[in-house]
Amino acid sequence: MLKSPRSCGGKDSEIFWRTQQEEGANGAVSISNKNRSKSELSIVSPGINVKRHMLAEERLNKRLEELVDRSKGPWQTGRDQHAFVINVASFARSILGNSHPLVADLDGMLSAYAKHQGNIGIFIDKTIGILMGIKSDFEGGHLADLRSEIRAEVESDLLGQAQKLLEAGHKDSAAMLIGAVLEDALRQLCRKKNIPEGDSIEKMNAPLRNAGVYSLPQQQQITAWAAIRNKAAHAKFTEYSIEEVRLMLQGLTTFILNYLKA
Repeated sequence: MLKSPRSCGGKDSEIFWRTQQEEGANGAVSISNKNRSKSELSIVSPGINVKRHMLAEERLNKRLEELVDRSKGPWQTGRDQHAFVINVASFARSILGNSHPLVADLDGMLSAYAKHQGNIGIFIDKTIGILMGIKSDFEGGHLADLRSEIRAEVESDLLGQAQKLLEAGHKDSAAMLIGAVLEDALRQLCRKKNIPEGDSIEKMNAPLRNAGVYSLPQQQQITAWAAIRNKAAHAKFTEYSIEEVRLMLQGLTTFILNYLKA
């Protein structure tokens, strides 16, 4: 999971982020630089709710748990059971797609009930079986495409924010966001290549290079990006330029395309 900006500085560098509910001109991203200290950097992003996207997987998991709890009953009426089957079908469709066989099964049950208005209870056991199968696959990490889509959405959102921050001249906040995406991208790549995940950029960078995932020049480039991220985290804002952050954004975008979406 992508770390929130609050924690993206790592163990050795803490930077506290406050989300303020203020609107910049025309709803654009705005940054409060007034009275900025080494321990505090405020970021205002009324147009994009980062937390909403970063918790997408958690929201799906919460909904899954709610449905599992409901499956245990007790059922008050047949209408409750009907609503449950509809909810499971909707959830299955949202994560498996319309063409998945399990979605077709659920839709078939609902169609049969609509035609004959029989006892919806006869479909409950099969619906619960489908739900538990989805739960097992979700928790076991077998719905890789879903998780990839969620992460791609998060990364695109954060990199888009970083671009807007750069356009507004706020290189330091942009560097922190780009750094968070970089760390998560390396984490994904470690999982993809069955390499143990480290707790920092460099603790994943070297093993990936040693495993032949990418070349020495790419490793050195990632080290340089990590240095910019760490300088931003330690409030060493004068030690890197806005142009370096722009190049970091461009380079990371290319890196993700080459190694995670190839």
